[in-house]
Amino acid sequence: MNYLAAMRGTQQALLDLCDNPQFAKEIMEIGTQISIEKGIAFIKSGVDAIYIGDAFASSSIISPEQYKKFCFPLHCKATEVFHRYGVKVYLHICGNSSPILEMMADIGVDAIEPLASLGGVNLVDAKRRVGDRICLMGGLNTLTLLHGKPENVEREAKECIEKAGRGEGYILGAGDAIPPNSPLSNIKAIVKAGIKYGNYKH
Repeated sequence: MNYLAAMRGTQQALLDLCDNPQFAKEIMEIGTQISIEKGIAFIKSGVDAIYIGDAFASSSIISPEQYKKFCFPLHCKATEVFHRYGVKVYLHICGNSSPILEMMADIGVDAIEPLASLGGVNLVDAKRRVGDRICLMGGLNTLTLLHGKPENVEREAKECIEKAGRGEGYILGAGDAIPPNSPLSNIKAIVKAGIKYGNYKH
């Protein structure tokens, strides 16, 4: 979806899904192939994990039915290729990913993120629904990182770990990209909380 939106503009991309779905699908397939080729180049340069980022695939923007029809097969295709090269793969769909959590897990990626609380994703619900078969990553409110104090960040990070960190399969992190102006003390507070409350191994 990100590639379609970049090529056609956001509004036209959304219209294409309804008015010209085959055309939209062909553009998305081109974008997927480009992503695969870039990913393989990164793998050959030595990375051990690949990030698939598709913010426009969020249920805040397209319907779960559109996700299943247009995005799901292409995410599966890219993941299968990257796994053949022996790397971990994680999928980023921000905003409201709650309606498509099961489909995200079905792709076969190793982790899904960022579990945006601002988008309406509930960590307890996500853990209950898919946490037994895929690693969850994220969940910490980005506004807390931007505007809160370190003690607020640590408290919320502890709550995230308590909600999603039982057993295995949770990586503490922000509920989306860390806001650029977030105080360094707040970033350090996440690390501190992960070590203090999580299953962090030195």
